[in-house]
Amino acid sequence: AEQERLRALDEARKRQLDADLRSWQAAGQLKDFIAVVTKSHPGEENHAEVDRWIEWAAGIARKLDPCADSLKSFLMRYKF
Repeated sequence: AEQERLRALDEARKRQLDADLRSWQAAGQLKDFIAVVTKSHPGEENHAEVDRWIEWAAGIARKLDPCADSLKSFLMRYKF
């Protein structure tokens, strides 16, 4: 019974790691995309609109990034 519990816990950790890795990659891609958008349109009109989009997209990237919060918060998802 204990071995089964430990195996199940390890499987849950692996699923969490996979989810965190996918989220971290998505956050990184979004951050790169934000940088490209920012650099691609210098001197164009609608600065306020672009700034709002950048702020919004950066907020999404922060929410996606599993490393954006504290280390304690990150590790709590793994139940060590």
